[in-house]
Amino acid sequence: MNNEGQKIPNESNINLHIEKYLENYLKLDKPEFAILLSGKWGSGKTYFINQIIKKNQSKKENIKFIKISLFEISSKDDLKHKIIMKLLGIENEKGFLNKSTQIGTKIINLFVKKLGLSIYDIPIEEILNKIDNKVVFIFDDLERANISFHEILGYINNYVEILKFNVIILANELEIDDEKYQKFKEKVIGKTFEVQHGFEEILTSFIHSTTDKSEKYLDNNKSLIIDIYNKADYNNLRHIKQILLDFEYFIKLIDEKYLENQNFYIDLIKVFFLLSIEIKAGKLNKDELLKHDSIVGCMTDTKEKDSAFEEILKKYELINQYSLVFSQPLLEKILFEANINKEELNNEILNLEYFEKEQESWKKLWNYYDLEDDKFNEYLKDIKIKFQNNEYIEHEKLLHVFGILLGLSRNGLYDIDIKDLIKKQKANIDDLMNDKFWKKKLYKYKNFTKYSLAYHEKDSSEFEVIKKYIEEKSKIAFDDGLINKAKDLLSHYTNGDIDLVNKKLEQDFFSIAIFSKMGYKEYIKMLQTTNHKNLYYIFSSYKNRYEKFRIEQNLELKNDLKFWENVYENILNGISKNTQKLKYFRLNDYKKNMKKDIIDKIKKFSSELIDK
Repeated sequence: MNNEGQKIPNESNINLHIEKYLENYLKLDKPEFAILLSGKWGSGKTYFINQIIKKNQSKKENIKFIKISLFEISSKDDLKHKIIMKLLGIENEKGFLNKSTQIGTKIINLFVKKLGLSIYDIPIEEILNKIDNKVVFIFDDLERANISFHEILGYINNYVEILKFNVIILANELEIDDEKYQKFKEKVIGKTFEVQHGFEEILTSFIHSTTDKSEKYLDNNKSLIIDIYNKADYNNLRHIKQILLDFEYFIKLIDEKYLENQNFYIDLIKVFFLLSIEIKAGKLNKDELLKHDSIVGCMTDTKEKDSAFEEILKKYELINQYSLVFSQPLLEKILFEANINKEELNNEILNLEYFEKEQESWKKLWNYYDLEDDKFNEYLKDIKIKFQNNEYIEHEKLLHVFGILLGLSRNGLYDIDIKDLIKKQKANIDDLMNDKFWKKKLYKYKNFTKYSLAYHEKDSSEFEVIKKYIEEKSKIAFDDGLINKAKDLLSHYTNGDIDLVNKKLEQDFFSIAIFSKMGYKEYIKMLQTTNHKNLYYIFSSYKNRYEKFRIEQNLELKNDLKFWENVYENILNGISKNTQKLKYFRLNDYKKNMKKDIIDKIKKFSSELIDK
């Protein structure tokens, strides 16, 4: 997949004939006809005309270009206003007011108001007469105007036939189905050109507009991106620019040490761009990406027809388990959600094939079919020692190691009885239940792992036994650890660290019934002793915790119900309505809200789900 260092073939200027024609056209005085540049959305028309403007300005030609986008123009007055603003230099290229000319705008508005006029009444001819430069009008996005073609074309025709200015129109003619347009074109357009983009030139321009970090890696791999672009056969430059911006954001999250590996970053660029293009083209969606259990073996010869995902793999000659670099769940976050945890990303990168020297023996043994005997024996010896000493703590790693050893035993490559293997693994798990990691991390099985590898023997009954055993014991260990976490949460409430509480409820305990592990008496004591201002923020921290969509996703939250019922029943105990009027009032108000926003919602939404 390594394309760095390949020379990109010279790409002839396919629009050179248009440039030469426009060069002569811009020299004409009062031409009385317009030029039309046609092309699909994203085909490079805007880039092309911007290059023409830039080239003429660099030659210090005495030309003032007035470039107007007709996108969502809804009346002739809107268009005239926009032209006046551009002529006076009050509006910039993107349609925003220049800060330096905002004072000028106020003066103009004051002036026209004093004369009893509006800005629309200013005669454009008077403004044009004051401009020393040659004025050229460029009207972009003709097909996207929110005004009838009869009106918009009549207005433009005024600049061509009556005022006799040089006028260039940009449009996607395929989207224009109007008889009046054809008559206008025959009358006003002197020459029509189909703009074709020179992708290499435009890509280079796009890359050089990115940050130094992404430019460094992209500039050396333009040939790779061009090859992907050509294979994709999806000629939309605006989407390519969006993909470049997405990549610019993404690559900032990757530790620099990993990008020093040339093979890794080249494959990274390839996968990121080809999948992004296929997504933009509507040929790949989230469900299609995720529905395959693993990259390994997802392409088979037994089906009559390949899925869209498999077609894409074949299209770009991606045929092995490392083809997509990352696991599909992480790819989903990268490509569809832009919700990427930097630590998770770099942890997964560490476990990729590119960094084998840093990998553990079990990871190297995963693909044991390709190993020579000396390496196989070396890695197996290390794994056997660590397995016997119970050194594998992380749930996923534990399950991977078991799957590998199970497969080796079944194939006669590891001398251990499968029943003894299961017995030892269960003993290891029992010992791990007191480990801090197990008390902090709840495990739920997923086919995808952060190691971008499928589990060995995952369809066997023995694997299923250990998988369930890990899940069951993990739940017990985690629940035991939750008691301490609930105490920590209560201490944050007591200290008034509500922002930290909010963060923990949203991130650490989003789907966990943490309040069920908290002592309700201690919680009530905290409420009764905290200052009144804190009560509002405390309640706000979980006011929306038990909405229907949350309970639908996490039915376990219903286990908090008993805690809140106890708080509701006892919250006013020990509070005197006569001597502590305000505290009684605030806590009673809190109690009413608790009934409405917590207790009633948990009962209602959890019972609805159970009934289903």
